[in-house]
Parts: sequence; structure tokens; C-alpha cells
Amino acid sequence: MENKTGLTLLLFLTSLFIIPLPTYAQIEIPQDTILVFIHKSKDKQKFIKQNKKITYWVKGDKSKNKGRIEQITEEGIVINGTSISFDSLTKIGAKSTGLKIVQTTGKVLLISGTLVTGYGAYLVIHGYSIVNSDACGAFILVIMGVTIMSVGIPIAIIGAIPLAIVGQRFDLEKKWNVKMEIVPDKNYLKQKKKEERKNR
Repeated sequence: MENKTGLTLLLFLTSLFIIPLPTYAQIEIPQDTILVFIHKSKDKQKFIKQNKKITYWVKGDKSKNKGRIEQITEEGIVINGTSISFDSLTKIGAKSTGLKIVQTTGKVLLISGTLVTGYGAYLVIHGYSIVNSDACGAFILVIMGVTIMSVGIPIAIIGAIPLAIVGQRFDLEKKWNVKMEIVPDKNYLKQKKKEERKNR
């Protein structure tokens, strides 16, 4: 009798784990489709996610093209509704989020520095124009203008430096191989880990 009771209890407990399995199996982890760049001679890999803006070059055309990756397939990418095979690509370039932020800040500094420099130059020019009628006022304007320009020019230069950075470029003819991969969504996994920590 005790053996039957124990067996019944064991079967009951086992069923508690088996019954929910179909429910767990239905849970789908969001996934990302990415481009994986594998260096031909070094143990190095880089990634570009779908929906990212890129620059690219195709065989037989030296001009630079721009667009957003709408889809990544095993054969290539789709940009602006056009399918482009990996074999036809010679180079792909992309900017990191950090570089985009730095370049946006650089544009603001460049514009601000240019405006400040322009205002300083205006004061200098105006000062020289009134030197015969108001030498003292002209002197003050010139000094102020030169001082303002000395502030504006460095700001403009600092702002222009990040704009010269082109970001990462992958030479598919000489240095890199490229392929498509599907990976778990990082943001989803991070969120699940946070939830697990809270529930502990």
C-alpha cells in the first residue's frame, strides 16, 4: 500500500513538470539578424545589426552608396528595396553609436565656433572702418574681435575633427569575409536577467 502511495505521489509530482512543458516551448526569444565580418588573417570579428545605416561599394562602381539595411539574407542584404549579394560588394562601412554622438556634438561645436569667429571678424572689420572717426572705439572693437575670434576658431577646429572620422570600413576583397547570422536579441536577454535577479 505504501509503495502504491509513493508511486502515485511520484507520478503526480512528475506531472507538475511535464504539463507546463508545451507552454514553455511556445515562448519564443526575440532574435536579431546581423552581419558578421570575419577577418581573413586575424582572430577578429565585427558585427552590424539589421536596420543600421551603412555606406557600401559594389564591384565595377567606385562611387559610395548609402542606405539602411532593410533585410539580411544568407546571400546578401536588401537596401532601399534592392537586393545586393555579398559577392557584388567590395566594401561596407558603418559608424558606431558612440561615433555618431561625437560627430553630432562636433557639428554643434563647428557651427557655434564658426558663428563666434564670424562675429569676431565682423567686430574687427567694423573697428577698422571707424578708425579715422573714432580711434579709441576702433581699438576696443578690434581687441574684442580678435579675442572673440581666438575663442571661436579653436571651438570650430575641435568640432571639425570628429567629422573627419569615417568609422569602421570592411574591405571584403582583401581583409574581411561576411555572412549572415541570427542571434538572440541582447536587449531581451538583458531584461530577462534583470527580472530573474529581482525574483531571487
